[in-house]
Amino acid sequence: MEESFYIPYPLNEEVDKVSTIIEQISTNGESYFIDIFKEIKKSQPFLLHTFLNFSNKISNDQLNFLTNDLVIIWLYFREEPNAKEIKISVEDYLYFYRKNLEIIEEVSNQLIDSSSELMVDFGQKDCKSQALISMIGFRFHALKEMKSLSPEFQAEILLTIKSMVQSFEKIIRIEP
Repeated sequence: MEESFYIPYPLNEEVDKVSTIIEQISTNGESYFIDIFKEIKKSQPFLLHTFLNFSNKISNDQLNFLTNDLVIIWLYFREEPNAKEIKISVEDYLYFYRKNLEIIEEVSNQLIDSSSELMVDFGQKDCKSQALISMIGFRFHALKEMKSLSPEFQAEILLTIKSMVQSFEKIIRIEP
């Protein structure tokens, strides 16, 4: 007998939302992305700035992939209360980044050389937007260009993504 897989309703709804966003960005052209980047620049400039910090460290293909993740994060949160009104602060982002880094350092002694698995598991423990973090993590690990990055740099990028998601959760007041 085949065992069925149950996804709790709120998580199922979130998976649908993320899937719709990914489908939406894959079917739109360059002008769509330009409009989205204008929105991000106006409403959440720190988000754009943080992702663009990686631009001189990665290839154009890798940067295109990360910009898709940036757009996914923005589209996921942009309609939520406060997402356009309250800007993510450097202080909030650094708080989550440091907190997440401490967790990774504690756990990494137990999981030597498995940063990819660590980051996927790590993303679900203290983040309300589990489907968003998971989908980005799976997309990240599925792309061969991203696999060519060092495990440390992969962890840095995923840590940045998770800290940004948590910063959004704070300003829209979603508690994990």
